Amino acid sequence: MAQSANESWTSFRATVSIGSYRVVAHAATTGTEVLLVNTVTTIPLGICQDNVSTGDAAPIALPGSRAKAICGASVSAGAVLGHDTAGAVIEVTGGNEYQSLTGTAIARRVGLSLMAGSTNAVIDILVQPEMIRFL
Repeated sequence: MAQSANESWTSFRATVSIGSYRVVAHAATTGTEVLLVNTVTTIPLGICQDNVSTGDAAPIALPGSRAKAICGASVSAGAVLGHDTAGAVIEVTGGNEYQSLTGTAIARRVGLSLMAGSTNAVIDILVQPEMIRFL
């Protein structure tokens, strides 16, 4: 049975230039605009699936969709993913969502890796921002 790769995608206006496969968040100005995540504590919305310039319509893979993402470091298949300050996905470890017990910031959750990848590799992920909890 054929599957559509973009069933849960929609377009938002980019408030900045965004590279392909980068994690994005809602812009503070309106719910119809996105920007590249710029801190590890920014709440992710989804993954931009194309290079876009400021003002362009950005195709965003939303929660529940399978998407491409760029790795900021090596990740394992099945790993819980967060993001770095450049919008790349990284593995999230530990049981605390927003900060460690010592107060050190930890990346917000973006989803699950569906394959392993190294730094700057493009991998498939299941987009599930902030929906995953460690047991």
